[in-house]
Amino acid sequence: WGDNLSGLLGIGGPSTTSVAEWVRRPDRASGDFDRPTSLAVDSRACVVDAAGVWCWGPNPYGELGVGDRNARSQPTRLPGLPQGMLQVRHGSSSSCARSRSDGIWCWGATIDGETLNASRVQDLPAVTDDLALGGRHACALAAGKVLCWGIGDRGELGDGRLSDSSTAVTVSTLPAGVTAIDTGAAHTCAVIADGDVWCWG
Repeated sequence: WGDNLSGLLGIGGPSTTSVAEWVRRPDRASGDFDRPTSLAVDSRACVVDAAGVWCWGPNPYGELGVGDRNARSQPTRLPGLPQGMLQVRHGSSSSCARSRSDGIWCWGATIDGETLNASRVQDLPAVTDDLALGGRHACALAAGKVLCWGIGDRGELGDGRLSDSSTAVTVSTLPAGVTAIDTGAAHTCAVIADGDVWCWG
C-alpha cells in the first residue's frame, strides 16, 4: 500500500493505494511466494524465497539486478544467483543478498560502477551470519567478525583508513564475538556477546 511510483508496490494498477494489495509471484498460478525468508523495501522492493531473489520497482542504477535499467511493476527473479539465498538488504542505490553457502552477491551502483547483474563479493567467507547495507557501504558478519566494503571516506569500513575498498576488509579493534550488526548512511554498529556496543564511521 502507499505510493506505487514506477511499480514500487509490485501490483500494477493505480498510482497510489491506501489499502493493502496482494503482491503475486507472476510465474505461479497461486501467486504465492515459496517459503519467503527475507524482505527489503526502500526505493525498490525485493523478497527472497526458495526459488531465489525477486525484485521490483524503479531501476535507474540497475538496483533490481535483472540486467538492465528498466523499472519493473511486478516481481522479477534475478538471474545468475546460486541456490539457497537467505537474506536481502538495500543500500541507497545498490542491493546485496546473502546465500546459505556461496557468499554474498551484490548489484546496482557499486564502488566498481553500475553492476546490472549480481556478482559475488570477493574476500568474504562462503558462509556468513548477517548482512547490512549503509548508504554507500556494506558489512557482513562471519564467525564473530565484521567485514566491510564500499565507500570508506568517512571511516565506514572500520579498518583504520579513510579510503574505499571494492573487496571486503576486516573491521579493526573490534573484540571477538560480534553477534549483530546494522548500518546507517555512513556508519555501522556492532553488538558483542558480552553486551557491549561498538560503532565506527
